[in-house]
Amino acid sequence: MIFALCFCTGPAGLSNFKFIFMHSPFDLRKPIAIGSDHAGFDYKEDLISFLEGKGLTYKDFGTHSKDSVDYPDFAHPVALAVESGE
Repeated sequence: MIFALCFCTGPAGLSNFKFIFMHSPFDLRKPIAIGSDHAGFDYKEDLISFLEGKGLTYKDFGTHSKDSVDYPDFAHPVALAVESGE
């Protein structure tokens, strides 16, 4: 069993995460790869809190601050981790 994670921004910018369970070949024993640029930093921090609250492991590829960065510097390592099955 695996989940899809729906991330939405609700009223006043409040984050809303929802789990949708479905059958899948994915292995939740592996960490979930996450990353963002500076514009998504706060949302990523919300996501980390959510994942930790659910007891799920993750690997954070950054960014680790609100300093201006280019998203490909973080999206590419996330994509490579997913592709390689990390």
